[in-house]
Amino acid sequence: METKYMKTPILTEIPALGENLPLNEGVQKNFIALENSHQFALRVSLATEEGLYPIIRAGDIIICDTKAKPEDRDIVAARWHKNEVIRLLSIIPNNPDKYLLLSYNNTEPPRLVSREETAIYKVVLIKKFS
Repeated sequence: METKYMKTPILTEIPALGENLPLNEGVQKNFIALENSHQFALRVSLATEEGLYPIIRAGDIIICDTKAKPEDRDIVAARWHKNEVIRLLSIIPNNPDKYLLLSYNNTEPPRLVSREETAIYKVVLIKKFS
């Protein structure tokens, strides 16, 4: 069976660090072919410190899947109260109302966020451009 790909816009740049950028801020002119309509693409923006370096660098494109269930220690794109970051997800067993978002190289302190107020999308692919 032949796989069909859709031409999907790269929605916006997402900071590796947590600069405040709206997720829907202007569709880019760049497109990427994705297999599923429940996936979306984000380009990682420049940052003075890179919390997921060397895994993810400025210029890389990450593919997120809205149907994939994030698990503990997955890389995720997270959005809450106009904040956006790419981080490692830590699921806190004794606190079902919160997530802990971690940097890979400990350049940023962990962030405790409300599950109810935070959209979490599992990163399923990292396309390296740097």
